[in-house]
Amino acid sequence: MTERLPMIRNTLALFLASAVVFGCHHTETSHDANAPGGAAAPEFKMPAPSTYAREFLFALNPTTVSAFVIDSNSGALTLTTRTPLTLNEQQPTSIAINPSGRQLFVTSYGSSGASIFAFAIALSNGALTPVSGSPFQIAAHAIASVVAPSGKFLYFASEDEGAVTSSVSGFSIDPDSGALRPVAGSPFAAGTCARDITIDPSSRFLYMAGCAIVQDRGSISVLVGYTINSNGALSPIANSPFPVGTSGILAPTTSVAVHSSDRFVYAPDPFASSIWVFNLDPGSGALAPVAGSPFMVGFPNIPNQPGAVALDPSGQFAYVVTNRGAISGVDTAGGVWGFNVDSGIGSLRPIAATPTRTGDSPSNAIIDPSGKFVYVANRENGSVSAYKIDAGGTLTPLPGLPITVMPEPGGGRWAGGSFQFVDIVAVGVN
Repeated sequence: MTERLPMIRNTLALFLASAVVFGCHHTETSHDANAPGGAAAPEFKMPAPSTYAREFLFALNPTTVSAFVIDSNSGALTLTTRTPLTLNEQQPTSIAINPSGRQLFVTSYGSSGASIFAFAIALSNGALTPVSGSPFQIAAHAIASVVAPSGKFLYFASEDEGAVTSSVSGFSIDPDSGALRPVAGSPFAAGTCARDITIDPSSRFLYMAGCAIVQDRGSISVLVGYTINSNGALSPIANSPFPVGTSGILAPTTSVAVHSSDRFVYAPDPFASSIWVFNLDPGSGALAPVAGSPFMVGFPNIPNQPGAVALDPSGQFAYVVTNRGAISGVDTAGGVWGFNVDSGIGSLRPIAATPTRTGDSPSNAIIDPSGKFVYVANRENGSVSAYKIDAGGTLTPLPGLPITVMPEPGGGRWAGGSFQFVDIVAVGVN
């Protein structure tokens, strides 16, 4: 990426011309963690635990989508179906699920173009049936995708062939058929090096993890923020993009997550082995670091490349996977680190001094909708590790896991010319 900086600077100069210089922006923004954006923080009450008749986990690999039923008591995974993907020389790049549990979407890319596969989900066993008109052809190369909590819109972040510019594309979802229709004005400019995308619980704001050129600072890791309009179109949030750390793009942030209170945003800084926590202004969607941010992940002075961040539905715990650092001297030894979340200010406090071991090179982590179990996708061997969340947030590995769930390891988000992030999603249905 370093050798492309001059080209990136020229390409993105216009995109960032109107942005406020980050150093000034953060000097002038209040860091009072109890008053995001200068407004009084609303009282947050922990949501009651949710229960579902069934929960499903879906795993993506280069040729199929595997559906598993999650045992609500033990967390065990039972394979129900494998749905072939007719890719036409394309490979899957990301997976997204409608929180309603009705549809699942897979983006793909290859020499024949780019597409979105849309499936209806059988509420009995998670089996997938193609939506009429699927796959839907798209113009951009998707990196990561997400469905708004409202279930109305699907968005994906993309990166062009030269990895020079990124964009976010939006589609409205037909509530009955699941068919997709492009949002007016899509795609929307989004800096460069797209890596992840998320939407806040209220479906008002969208954030993309990526990079941008900043005056006097070169290319740095950022969160690009948008307001989601009623028709699904995106409008840039004032002073966006927001920097994640102070380093260049040697290791851009690969994950972004929003707290269930809709007040805090979390993004790792792999280069500095830490995680940044931001106040989310409830009116504008603007981000400002909370007091004490960033928070260290892992052991001091050991680069461990923190990646995916998973937040439990109750808002009490955060889990961060690291690609290394779980075992000293083992580069691929991955681990998942647990944190208590202060619901008042969003800050993080480690649950344990050491990580819980995962498979090699973990790349994604999710929590089941009921908030009982953590699932981690391991890129190196195409497996999923699973853990029970005990009292206080400590993790206990589930017996019989990790299990190999992908017959062809490597399926998942496409970045930098190869599959780098295995994708798994989960949903609860009644």
